[in-house]
Amino acid sequence: MKVVAVLLLIAATASAIEWADLLVKWSRSGEDPSHANSFFQMPRTKSDAINNSWIEVTGLTSLNLTVYCYEEGDGRVCLEYDSYGNIAGIQAAVLCSDVENVQSIYNRSNLNQYQIKTIFDEEYWTSTIYFISPETIAAGGRSEMNGLTGTEGIWIRTTDGFIEIPRNVSEWDSAWTKEACVSEMGNLRLIPPYCYLVPCVY
Repeated sequence: MKVVAVLLLIAATASAIEWADLLVKWSRSGEDPSHANSFFQMPRTKSDAINNSWIEVTGLTSLNLTVYCYEEGDGRVCLEYDSYGNIAGIQAAVLCSDVENVQSIYNRSNLNQYQIKTIFDEEYWTSTIYFISPETIAAGGRSEMNGLTGTEGIWIRTTDGFIEIPRNVSEWDSAWTKEACVSEMGNLRLIPPYCYLVPCVY
Protein backbone atom coordinates (compact mmCIF):
# COMPACT_ATOMS: atom_id res chain seq x y z
CA MET A 1 0.00 0.00 0.00
CA LYS A 2 1.28 3.45 -0.86
CA VAL A 3 -0.69 6.18 0.88
CA VAL A 4 -0.43 9.61 -0.68
CA ALA A 5 -1.66 12.63 1.28
CA VAL A 6 -1.31 15.86 -0.70
CA LEU A 7 -3.96 17.91 1.09
CA LEU A 8 -5.68 17.75 4.41
CA LEU A 9 -9.45 17.49 4.28
CA ILE A 10 -10.82 16.58 7.66
CA ALA A 11 -13.56 13.98 7.61
CA ALA A 12 -15.81 13.76 10.64
CA THR A 13 -19.12 12.11 11.29
CA ALA A 14 -22.50 13.66 11.81
CA SER A 15 -23.55 13.97 15.43
CA ALA A 16 -25.87 10.95 15.35
CA ILE A 17 -23.14 8.58 14.16
CA GLU A 18 -20.31 7.28 16.31
CA TRP A 19 -16.87 8.17 15.00
CA ALA A 20 -15.36 4.72 15.26
CA ASP A 21 -12.97 4.45 12.32
CA LEU A 22 -10.01 6.12 10.66
CA LEU A 23 -9.65 5.83 6.88
CA VAL A 24 -7.59 7.79 4.37
CA LYS A 25 -7.82 8.41 0.63
CA TRP A 26 -11.34 8.93 -0.68
CA SER A 27 -12.58 7.60 -4.03
CA ARG A 28 -15.77 8.23 -5.97
CA SER A 29 -18.51 5.65 -5.52
CA GLY A 30 -18.09 2.78 -7.99
CA GLU A 31 -14.55 3.70 -9.07
CA ASP A 32 -12.81 1.39 -6.62
CA PRO A 33 -15.43 -1.05 -5.28
CA SER A 34 -12.87 -3.40 -3.73
CA HIS A 35 -11.01 -0.46 -2.09
CA ALA A 36 -7.72 -1.74 -3.47
CA ASN A 37 -6.53 1.84 -3.84
CA SER A 38 -8.73 3.83 -1.46
CA PHE A 39 -10.19 4.02 2.04
CA PHE A 40 -7.13 2.57 3.68
CA GLN A 41 -7.62 1.58 7.29
CA MET A 42 -5.24 3.34 9.67
CA PRO A 43 -4.06 1.65 12.89
CA ARG A 44 -5.77 3.35 15.83
CA THR A 45 -3.47 1.95 18.49
CA LYS A 46 0.30 1.98 18.77
CA SER A 47 0.37 -1.80 19.09
CA ASP A 48 -1.50 -2.13 15.77
CA ALA A 49 0.94 0.28 14.13
CA ILE A 50 3.88 -1.78 15.36
CA ASN A 51 2.22 -5.03 14.26
CA ASN A 52 1.71 -3.48 10.80
CA SER A 53 5.39 -2.47 10.58
CA TRP A 54 4.90 1.28 10.91
CA ILE A 55 8.14 3.05 11.79
CA GLU A 56 8.60 5.11 14.95
CA VAL A 57 10.04 8.55 14.19
CA THR A 58 11.31 10.90 16.87
CA GLY A 59 11.59 14.67 16.88
CA LEU A 60 8.35 15.40 15.01
CA THR A 61 6.27 16.73 17.89
CA SER A 62 6.79 18.61 21.12
CA LEU A 63 3.62 17.10 22.58
CA ASN A 64 3.37 14.10 24.87
CA LEU A 65 2.90 11.77 21.90
CA THR A 66 4.70 9.02 19.97
CA VAL A 67 4.82 9.30 16.16
CA TYR A 68 4.78 6.42 13.67
CA CYS A 69 5.10 6.80 9.90
CA TYR A 70 3.87 4.32 7.32
CA GLU A 71 7.22 3.08 6.07
CA GLU A 72 10.90 3.89 6.13
CA GLY A 73 11.68 6.80 3.84
CA ASP A 74 8.03 7.88 3.40
CA GLY A 75 6.91 10.69 5.69
CA ARG A 76 3.66 11.54 3.93
CA VAL A 77 1.35 9.90 6.47
CA CYS A 78 2.24 9.65 10.15
CA LEU A 79 0.06 8.84 13.14
CA GLU A 80 0.43 10.16 16.67
CA TYR A 81 -0.40 8.08 19.75
CA ASP A 82 -0.88 9.12 23.36
CA SER A 83 0.89 7.64 26.40
CA TYR A 84 -1.71 4.86 26.55
CA GLY A 85 -1.01 3.90 22.93
CA ASN A 86 -4.32 5.23 21.59
CA ILE A 87 -4.72 7.36 18.49
CA ALA A 88 -4.44 11.10 19.12
CA GLY A 89 -3.81 12.61 15.70
CA ILE A 90 -2.72 12.26 12.10
CA GLN A 91 -0.06 14.20 10.23
CA ALA A 92 -0.29 14.55 6.45
CA ALA A 93 2.71 15.81 4.53
CA VAL A 94 4.07 16.55 1.09
CA LEU A 95 7.70 16.77 0.08
CA CYS A 96 8.83 20.36 -0.21
CA SER A 97 10.58 19.45 -3.46
CA ASP A 98 7.30 18.14 -4.93
CA VAL A 99 5.51 21.47 -4.52
CA GLU A 100 8.38 23.89 -4.95
CA ASN A 101 7.18 24.93 -8.40
CA VAL A 102 3.69 25.88 -7.13
CA GLN A 103 4.71 27.81 -4.02
CA SER A 104 4.05 31.08 -5.86
CA ILE A 105 0.43 29.96 -6.40
CA TYR A 106 -0.20 28.37 -3.01
CA ASN A 107 2.37 29.67 -0.58
CA ARG A 108 2.24 27.43 2.47
CA SER A 109 4.64 29.64 4.37
CA ASN A 110 1.81 32.20 4.68
CA LEU A 111 -0.54 29.67 6.31
CA ASN A 112 0.01 28.88 9.95
CA GLN A 113 -1.33 25.32 9.81
CA TYR A 114 1.67 24.23 7.72
CA GLN A 115 5.08 23.54 9.21
CA ILE A 116 8.27 22.31 7.60
CA LYS A 117 9.63 19.20 9.29
CA THR A 118 12.54 16.94 8.46
CA ILE A 119 11.39 13.33 8.16
CA PHE A 120 13.76 10.58 7.04
CA ASP A 121 16.33 13.28 6.16
CA GLU A 122 13.98 15.08 3.75
CA GLU A 123 12.00 18.28 4.21
CA TYR A 124 8.20 18.08 4.17
CA TRP A 125 5.38 20.55 4.47
CA THR A 126 3.25 19.02 7.22
CA SER A 127 -0.21 19.61 8.63
CA THR A 128 -1.48 17.84 11.74
CA ILE A 129 -4.94 17.36 13.20
CA TYR A 130 -5.87 15.92 16.58
CA PHE A 131 -8.92 13.94 17.61
CA ILE A 132 -8.57 14.76 21.30
CA SER A 133 -8.03 18.12 22.98
CA PRO A 134 -4.60 19.58 23.73
CA GLU A 135 -5.52 19.39 27.43
CA THR A 136 -6.23 15.66 27.14
CA ILE A 137 -2.95 15.13 25.29
CA ALA A 138 -1.02 17.02 27.98
CA ALA A 139 -2.65 14.81 30.63
CA GLY A 140 -1.40 11.70 28.85
CA GLY A 141 -4.35 10.94 26.60
CA ARG A 142 -7.22 8.47 26.95
CA SER A 143 -6.82 5.35 29.03
CA GLU A 144 -9.85 3.95 27.20
CA MET A 145 -10.98 4.75 23.65
CA ASN A 146 -14.28 2.88 24.00
CA GLY A 147 -13.94 2.15 20.29
CA LEU A 148 -14.05 5.82 19.31
CA THR A 149 -11.44 7.70 17.32
CA GLY A 150 -12.63 11.00 18.78
CA THR A 151 -15.65 12.39 20.56
CA GLU A 152 -15.35 16.13 21.11
CA GLY A 153 -14.08 17.74 17.92
CA ILE A 154 -10.94 18.26 15.87
CA TRP A 155 -7.93 20.46 16.61
CA ILE A 156 -5.58 21.73 13.91
CA ARG A 157 -2.01 22.34 15.06
CA THR A 158 -0.75 25.75 13.98
CA THR A 159 2.44 27.69 14.51
CA ASP A 160 0.49 29.72 17.11
CA GLY A 161 -1.15 26.83 18.97
CA PHE A 162 -4.38 25.08 18.01
CA ILE A 163 -7.55 25.84 16.07
CA GLU A 164 -10.59 23.96 17.41
CA ILE A 165 -13.26 22.80 14.97
CA PRO A 166 -16.47 21.62 16.69
CA ARG A 167 -17.72 18.21 15.69
CA ASN A 168 -21.31 19.35 15.10
CA VAL A 169 -22.22 21.73 12.27
CA SER A 170 -24.74 23.45 14.55
CA GLU A 171 -21.83 24.73 16.66
CA TRP A 172 -20.02 26.47 13.79
CA ASP A 173 -20.21 30.22 13.52
CA SER A 174 -21.03 32.31 10.46
CA ALA A 175 -17.39 32.52 9.37
CA TRP A 176 -17.76 29.03 7.87
CA THR A 177 -19.31 28.97 4.40
CA LYS A 178 -20.77 26.05 2.46
CA GLU A 179 -18.82 25.22 -0.70
CA ALA A 180 -19.41 23.05 -3.75
CA CYS A 181 -18.29 19.44 -3.41
CA VAL A 182 -18.72 16.01 -4.98
CA SER A 183 -21.99 14.69 -3.57
CA GLU A 184 -20.57 11.43 -2.20
CA MET A 185 -17.99 13.35 -0.19
CA GLY A 186 -20.54 15.41 1.71
CA ASN A 187 -20.73 19.14 2.32
CA LEU A 188 -17.50 21.11 2.35
CA ARG A 189 -17.36 24.02 4.77
CA LEU A 190 -14.62 26.59 4.38
CA ILE A 191 -13.08 29.28 6.50
CA PRO A 192 -9.78 30.16 4.85
CA PRO A 193 -7.37 28.50 5.14
CA TYR A 194 -9.23 25.58 6.78
CA CYS A 195 -11.51 23.00 5.18
CA TYR A 196 -13.90 20.69 7.00
CA LEU A 197 -15.80 17.86 5.34
CA VAL A 198 -19.16 16.68 6.65
CA PRO A 199 -20.22 13.36 5.12
CA CYS A 200 -23.68 12.93 3.71
CA VAL A 201 -26.17 11.07 5.87
CA TYR A 202 -28.74 9.04 3.94
